[in-house]
Amino acid sequence: SKQRGPKMMHFVRALDRERNSHRYPQLYYPELYVMNGGYKGFYNNPRTTDLCTPRGYIPMASKEHKLLCQMHMKSKNMKSKSKGRYFPSQEDYPSQEDAPGSPGSPL
Repeated sequence: SKQRGPKMMHFVRALDRERNSHRYPQLYYPELYVMNGGYKGFYNNPRTTDLCTPRGYIPMASKEHKLLCQMHMKSKNMKSKSKGRYFPSQEDYPSQEDAPGSPGSPL
């Protein structure tokens, strides 16, 4: 989304900087991009659809994601009230393997 994409990029950059503080300015991911139009726009573009894995796109407004979105928004509201700003954490991911910083991930 327009909110989650940039926040995730800043989260990944901050974590990358932290993990590489001993070898500044080197980073695991020196270039990060936020896609114009988000993943939906990228997936729906005939020139880039073949680059997407998995090959299915489910909009966030779909029934499959409704509960996950509600949980995310509750978590976001609780965290933003307590910290002033919200950045995704490992608890925001359905599985720990998907989260930056998990075993096997350079972050």
